[in-house]
Amino acid sequence: MNKLALLLCVFLISTVSFASSQTQWQMLTTSEKNAAKPAPKAKPAPTAKKPAPRMQARPVYKLSKLAPLPRAYTPRTRPVTVTMLPGSIRANIIRIAKQNGWRTVVWNAANDYSWVGKTTVTAPHLEGIFSKILADYPLQANFYDGNHVLAIDSRTLQ
Repeated sequence: MNKLALLLCVFLISTVSFASSQTQWQMLTTSEKNAAKPAPKAKPAPTAKKPAPRMQARPVYKLSKLAPLPRAYTPRTRPVTVTMLPGSIRANIIRIAKQNGWRTVVWNAANDYSWVGKTTVTAPHLEGIFSKILADYPLQANFYDGNHVLAIDSRTLQ
Protein backbone atom coordinates (compact mmCIF):
# COMPACT_ATOMS: atom_id res chain seq x y z
CA MET A 1 0.00 0.00 0.00
CA ASN A 2 2.86 2.40 0.79
CA LYS A 3 4.50 1.71 -2.58
CA LEU A 4 1.26 2.57 -4.34
CA ALA A 5 0.97 5.85 -2.44
CA LEU A 6 4.60 6.67 -3.22
CA LEU A 7 4.09 5.97 -6.93
CA LEU A 8 0.99 8.15 -6.95
CA CYS A 9 2.89 11.02 -5.30
CA VAL A 10 5.76 10.74 -7.79
CA PHE A 11 3.30 10.72 -10.69
CA LEU A 12 1.44 13.79 -9.39
CA ILE A 13 4.67 15.72 -8.75
CA SER A 14 6.03 14.92 -12.20
CA THR A 15 2.70 15.93 -13.80
CA VAL A 16 2.67 19.26 -11.98
CA SER A 17 6.34 19.85 -12.81
CA PHE A 18 5.68 19.09 -16.49
CA ALA A 19 2.64 21.38 -16.54
CA SER A 20 4.52 24.29 -14.98
CA SER A 21 7.51 23.90 -17.36
CA GLN A 22 5.13 23.75 -20.34
CA THR A 23 3.42 26.97 -19.13
CA GLN A 24 6.83 28.67 -18.80
CA TRP A 25 7.73 27.51 -22.31
CA GLN A 26 4.46 28.92 -23.68
CA MET A 27 5.13 32.22 -21.93
CA LEU A 28 8.68 32.25 -23.35
CA THR A 29 7.55 31.58 -26.91
CA THR A 30 4.83 34.24 -26.62
CA SER A 31 7.37 36.85 -25.47
CA GLU A 32 9.77 35.83 -28.27
CA LYS A 33 6.97 36.25 -30.81
CA ASN A 34 6.22 39.72 -29.46
CA ALA A 35 9.93 40.62 -29.67
CA ALA A 36 10.10 39.55 -33.33
CA LYS A 37 7.28 41.86 -34.43
CA PRO A 38 8.27 45.23 -35.90
CA ALA A 39 7.74 48.19 -33.66
CA PRO A 40 4.56 50.18 -34.36
CA LYS A 41 4.80 53.76 -35.60
CA ALA A 42 5.49 56.22 -32.85
CA LYS A 43 2.55 58.27 -31.63
CA PRO A 44 2.76 61.34 -29.49
CA ALA A 45 3.34 60.29 -25.91
CA PRO A 46 0.42 60.88 -23.59
CA THR A 47 1.05 62.72 -20.35
CA ALA A 48 0.19 59.70 -18.14
CA LYS A 49 1.90 56.38 -18.76
CA LYS A 50 -0.17 53.28 -19.13
CA PRO A 51 1.00 50.21 -17.22
CA ALA A 52 2.59 47.51 -19.32
CA PRO A 53 0.13 44.76 -20.27
CA ARG A 54 0.46 41.61 -18.22
CA MET A 55 1.30 38.39 -19.94
CA GLN A 56 -1.28 35.74 -19.16
CA ALA A 57 -0.39 32.06 -19.17
CA ARG A 58 -2.58 29.83 -21.24
CA PRO A 59 -4.10 26.79 -19.58
CA VAL A 60 -2.05 23.69 -20.25
CA TYR A 61 -5.01 21.32 -20.21
CA LYS A 62 -8.75 21.55 -19.97
CA LEU A 63 -10.61 19.98 -17.11
CA SER A 64 -13.21 17.54 -18.25
CA LYS A 65 -16.69 17.79 -16.84
CA LEU A 66 -16.61 16.21 -13.40
CA ALA A 67 -19.13 13.63 -12.30
CA PRO A 68 -21.82 15.03 -10.01
CA LEU A 69 -21.37 14.50 -6.29
CA PRO A 70 -23.62 11.94 -4.60
CA ARG A 71 -26.70 13.38 -3.00
CA ALA A 72 -26.45 14.01 0.70
CA TYR A 73 -28.52 11.85 3.00
CA THR A 74 -31.94 13.35 3.54
CA PRO A 75 -34.10 12.07 6.35
CA ARG A 76 -37.49 10.58 5.65
CA THR A 77 -40.24 13.07 5.14
CA ARG A 78 -43.10 10.66 5.75
CA PRO A 79 -43.88 9.52 9.29
CA VAL A 80 -42.70 6.17 10.60
CA THR A 81 -45.29 3.73 11.97
CA VAL A 82 -44.41 0.62 13.98
CA THR A 83 -46.39 -1.99 15.87
CA MET A 84 -45.50 -3.05 19.41
CA LEU A 85 -46.42 -6.68 20.11
CA PRO A 86 -47.03 -8.27 23.51
CA GLY A 87 -43.83 -9.56 25.08
CA SER A 88 -40.38 -8.22 25.84
CA ILE A 89 -39.53 -4.58 25.18
CA ARG A 90 -36.04 -5.70 24.22
CA ALA A 91 -37.37 -8.09 21.55
CA ASN A 92 -39.72 -5.39 20.20
CA ILE A 93 -36.94 -2.78 20.00
CA ILE A 94 -34.57 -5.17 18.22
CA ARG A 95 -37.32 -6.13 15.74
CA ILE A 96 -38.28 -2.50 15.04
CA ALA A 97 -34.64 -1.40 14.69
CA LYS A 98 -33.89 -4.18 12.18
CA GLN A 99 -37.02 -3.33 10.17
CA ASN A 100 -35.71 0.25 9.88
CA GLY A 101 -32.13 -0.60 8.90
CA TRP A 102 -30.40 -0.59 12.31
CA ARG A 103 -28.84 -4.07 12.35
CA THR A 104 -26.80 -3.68 15.55
CA VAL A 105 -28.67 -3.10 18.79
CA VAL A 106 -26.68 -3.05 22.04
CA TRP A 107 -28.70 -3.57 25.23
CA ASN A 108 -26.75 -1.90 28.07
CA ALA A 109 -29.64 -1.79 30.55
CA ALA A 110 -29.67 -4.16 33.51
CA ASN A 111 -33.37 -5.08 33.15
CA ASP A 112 -35.84 -6.00 30.44
CA TYR A 113 -39.50 -5.03 30.74
CA SER A 114 -42.76 -6.55 29.51
CA TRP A 115 -45.06 -4.90 27.01
CA VAL A 116 -48.73 -5.78 27.41
CA GLY A 117 -51.06 -5.52 24.42
CA LYS A 118 -50.65 -4.66 20.77
CA THR A 119 -50.09 -0.97 19.95
CA THR A 120 -49.28 1.08 16.86
CA VAL A 121 -46.91 4.04 17.35
CA THR A 122 -46.39 6.80 14.77
CA ALA A 123 -43.74 9.56 14.80
CA PRO A 124 -41.90 11.69 12.21
CA HIS A 125 -38.71 9.63 12.62
CA LEU A 126 -37.35 6.53 14.35
CA GLU A 127 -35.87 8.53 17.24
CA GLY A 128 -39.35 9.82 18.01
CA ILE A 129 -40.75 6.27 17.97
CA PHE A 130 -38.27 5.09 20.58
CA SER A 131 -38.81 8.22 22.67
CA LYS A 132 -42.53 7.47 22.79
CA ILE A 133 -42.05 3.76 23.53
CA LEU A 134 -39.46 4.28 26.27
CA ALA A 135 -41.06 7.35 27.87
CA ASP A 136 -42.59 5.33 30.76
CA TYR A 137 -39.50 3.17 31.35
CA PRO A 138 -36.08 4.01 32.83
CA LEU A 139 -34.50 3.44 29.42
CA GLN A 140 -33.19 5.68 26.66
CA ALA A 141 -32.19 5.03 23.05
CA ASN A 142 -28.88 6.39 21.76
CA PHE A 143 -28.35 6.40 17.99
CA TYR A 144 -24.74 6.30 16.79
CA ASP A 145 -24.84 7.25 13.11
CA GLY A 146 -21.10 6.84 12.51
CA ASN A 147 -21.14 3.06 12.93
CA HIS A 148 -24.94 2.67 12.68
CA VAL A 149 -25.46 1.25 16.17
CA LEU A 150 -28.50 1.67 18.40
CA ALA A 151 -27.66 1.46 22.11
CA ILE A 152 -30.34 1.09 24.78
CA ASP A 153 -29.03 2.46 28.08
CA SER A 154 -30.45 3.09 31.53
CA ARG A 155 -31.80 6.62 31.74
CA THR A 156 -29.73 8.87 33.95
CA LEU A 157 -30.96 11.95 35.77
CA GLN A 158 -28.64 14.85 35.03
